[in-house]
Amino acid sequence: MSRPARALCLVLLALALTTTAARAVRLAGGDALSAHGERLWFRWAYRHPGVAAQLARARPLLAEGETLYLQVAANPDQVRWLRVMARYHLPEQELGGILEPGAAPPAPGTVVPVDLGVRAGGSRPPGGGAGGPPGIGEAGAGWPREAAAVLLGAAIAVGIGLAALRPGSLRDALAAAPLAGAAGLALLTAALYPPWRLGVPAGPASVLGVAAALGGGLAWLARRTGRGDAMEISAGGDGAEDRLPLPRPDTRGPATVTSAEAGDGAEGRPRLPHRDSPGPVTDTAPAAGPEAAPGARCWRVRRVRPAAAAVWLPAAAALAAFIWKLTRVPLWSWDHYAIWGLKARRLFPGGALDVGWLVPGEHARPDYPLGLPLAWRALALGAEPGPAAFETVHALMAIALVVLVAQAARRLAGGGLGGGRLAGGAAAALAAASPLLWDTESLGLADLPLALFAVAAVAAVAPRLAAPAAAGTLRGGGARGAAVDPATAGSGAAARSATADGRAAGARGGCAGPPLWIAGACLGFLPWLKSEGSPLALLLLATLAVSLSAAAAEAIGAPGARATATARGSVRRLRRRRALLALAAPAVVLGAAGLAATPALGAREVGFFRGDWAGRGLARLGDAPRLLEALAADLLEAGWLGIWPLWAVSAVVLAVLLVRRRAGRPGGAAAAAGLALSAAVALQLGLYAATYLVSYLPPDQHAKTSFFRVAAALAPLALLAAACALGGAGGTGRLTRATTAAAAPLPDAGGRG
Repeated sequence: MSRPARALCLVLLALALTTTAARAVRLAGGDALSAHGERLWFRWAYRHPGVAAQLARARPLLAEGETLYLQVAANPDQVRWLRVMARYHLPEQELGGILEPGAAPPAPGTVVPVDLGVRAGGSRPPGGGAGGPPGIGEAGAGWPREAAAVLLGAAIAVGIGLAALRPGSLRDALAAAPLAGAAGLALLTAALYPPWRLGVPAGPASVLGVAAALGGGLAWLARRTGRGDAMEISAGGDGAEDRLPLPRPDTRGPATVTSAEAGDGAEGRPRLPHRDSPGPVTDTAPAAGPEAAPGARCWRVRRVRPAAAAVWLPAAAALAAFIWKLTRVPLWSWDHYAIWGLKARRLFPGGALDVGWLVPGEHARPDYPLGLPLAWRALALGAEPGPAAFETVHALMAIALVVLVAQAARRLAGGGLGGGRLAGGAAAALAAASPLLWDTESLGLADLPLALFAVAAVAAVAPRLAAPAAAGTLRGGGARGAAVDPATAGSGAAARSATADGRAAGARGGCAGPPLWIAGACLGFLPWLKSEGSPLALLLLATLAVSLSAAAAEAIGAPGARATATARGSVRRLRRRRALLALAAPAVVLGAAGLAATPALGAREVGFFRGDWAGRGLARLGDAPRLLEALAADLLEAGWLGIWPLWAVSAVVLAVLLVRRRAGRPGGAAAAAGLALSAAVALQLGLYAATYLVSYLPPDQHAKTSFFRVAAALAPLALLAAACALGGAGGTGRLTRATTAAAAPLPDAGGRG
């Protein structure tokens, strides 16, 4: 990494650390509501904190399916709020209406009196007002049981993912846990939907049974498609779905010519390829030491010096402040009570999944996907989630997101050769301090999960993009040996040096990534989470396809991967087909299943496009400049810590790098990946702006209530694009020298080159 890039990373680390310290001071002083969404909406959405406790006390006294009436002195605006709270906190009952004090119910039902002036603790504040910052410091009842259930559910999801990833040691498993948990949760949620839809009760038995079957199947599949010795020219791929079925060299004997076979003094020379082999000879002997352990992949946890580990301190501090804040601020978001949390609590009356009430006209948005409510239920082992469960899931997903951002940014910026630690620490620190985590408006919503699975897909592919030139000379990404060109294989010293240099480069970072279907599964789960998850999944699928193609071209064109022109073209085409199929197939299948599970998908009377949306869009074209100015002002707020200006500048840098380093040359893959990722983020932001223009809601009001929050889900992807710019700007020099050293012929004892 260049010196300016290192200096920029240090500035960003200092900015994140000082911002976290200032926030912690304010939090300790009782100022917990300083983020964008909290300032705008907290007091409106969480106006009467004592209502939840009153409804919770009444719930055990009510029968399932019973009609109830709330008796309360409320104005029309409070009536709407009370209806949402009653449906959320009493999911098994039907609300008949809101009655004035002393009024009789119009039909048989139970009357539940509610006092809007009562605090959450059950006492009235002096003077009858709401008093103080409502809800600060409240502790949810039953949180140890709910939190323990969620932790067990998360461990089950991680176990499912590890069955497919097959890490080589406990430390490797801990490093792979975030990606494994994301992939495992996506697969578990999708696998649970059919039995739950068919009437299987939601509970620990169904969750554990499906998880056991899924984990066992993945473990069996991983063993059947484990490491082989097929020859490959790849961008660091190691999964069976990414292996090239090329004609193999003759490996029936030792790797070098023996004295019994030598008749012309060729003893010790590497074996030349079989006559049908189009590529270089690959040393198939396993490398000594832990680097060659079966299943040891790209998440090796290396011991680092304390000074080097200090780059992760700002991210750890920001996460600690974030978790501390979760204990101080209640679950308050309006969309959680009205849509996402309501579905998680109301979808399973009597334990069985029921989507019959999600019809057009229902306030809970029946056109929204069901993946997140089902995932909450899966992590809670089928139980009805409460505030502690939602907060625990939110904290776990935040930690996983920050770790995945750190891992992916380090790969993309450093090329796997040790230069990306600063970039990884800076990206992780900014992600941990960003509004996506610090603003508790996203607590209990789908924005953080959307960001998590999008970043998980990029992180799963990042090792294949980290050092494609080095990986092009390595078998399986570096842990197996280095390729030796037949034209330069004139001495045993050359072969031994190339093999040793290849293993050394692999130890520095040229290693294999997870199977590509892991990334595809994470992409396929995006349509399960939010309506905008479908276009985001398509954009990221195209981004990763472009990135893998650029990495493959760079690997094939790297020194040491000197196949013939015909073989090079066939390898490139075959690798692209197989890699893209492995990536796209699970994404398409899982995404289509998520869309099919959406109850009111495509209904004209629901959603933001109801009515004459095209006519509205044409009529509002004149308002587009004013709308774009308001959106830009949101992205330039101080709470972003400069993430969006950094992303914009990085996109320009990546465009320049792509022009200077074309595909197939060192650095071209990093520039192509970063520019494609920047374009995906820009297009998704443009999609949001276009939606505001055609929405049935007023554009300014719609943008004010949602844009800042939905843009936060794209901030981690913007940080990964910036990491690509850091790596492309200064990280290719060492890569080129390493690969050249691994491929160059060395003179033997007789002085021949």
